[in-house]
Amino acid sequence: GAKRLILSGASVRTTGSLNRKAAALNAAGKLCKGLGLQLAYHNHDKEFLAGGEEIESMLRITDGELLHLVMDAGHAWLAKADVPAFFRRHAGRIDGMHLRDFQGAVQVPLGEGVNDLKPLAAAIAAKGWSGWLINEEERLNDGRPGDAAVEPARKHVRKIFGV
Repeated sequence: GAKRLILSGASVRTTGSLNRKAAALNAAGKLCKGLGLQLAYHNHDKEFLAGGEEIESMLRITDGELLHLVMDAGHAWLAKADVPAFFRRHAGRIDGMHLRDFQGAVQVPLGEGVNDLKPLAAAIAAKGWSGWLINEEERLNDGRPGDAAVEPARKHVRKIFGV
């Protein structure tokens, strides 16, 4: 019953490496399409450095029908990206977003860090986007079990995004 295959890769340093990465993603996307799946790429912070040059180039040279994104907005924010602007440019290729919050480089529960989600929420509303918002927790949960650990983030997402 799967609908997507989500993968990620390392950041590249040269145009040749980026072209090889894009060709491999296009080939994987074509294979997925033949199996009835959508391929989605999960980014990391380095792909958003230098004004997002690598991720923007990757999206330009890959087939938009074959490759979508599960965008890690937290990684993009760490690289100082303008996440709402990126979203507005590429909403049609973004199937989901990992949301995170930070104090410096330390991940904290959503709503307890410096990432202002309101501009992203406005961009989502303006586009009428209906993808997934995913709270990504990669931090210690203070010993709280599952639901208790993510409840602060859940409340913050509901407050900001109205879901």
